[in-house]
Amino acid sequence: DPADPLVVVLVHLSLSARARRRQLKYIAGLIKNHRNAVVMGDMNSELHSREIRELLASTGLSQPTNVGLTYPSWRPKMAFDHILVTPGIKSGESEVFTVKHSDHLPVAMGVDFPTIRNVHEITSTL
Repeated sequence: DPADPLVVVLVHLSLSARARRRQLKYIAGLIKNHRNAVVMGDMNSELHSREIRELLASTGLSQPTNVGLTYPSWRPKMAFDHILVTPGIKSGESEVFTVKHSDHLPVAMGVDFPTIRNVHEITSTL
């Protein structure tokens, strides 16, 4: 719905906490006026970090119901990769895959998006 789009932001944040805070403030600005948003990727930070807590507080993004360790992929000790959604998007269980294609393990999460309100209007404009 052009009036109420789904905004997806893929991230690979800095190693510096100070730089991550700046990056996440920018991302918060991008999604602040969108009801349906997903922010996901390598955040190089755990959910309890200051910068992630600030992002959650300023945007209303929700944490996943379960968190898996993703870094380093050969012996995961930290949860650095996340999928965060706005309250209108219902999130399911997240899962970390043990496929080693990177220094981080991939994460997936089931989500239910809000129902499209004006299907006729949208299809008639395509």
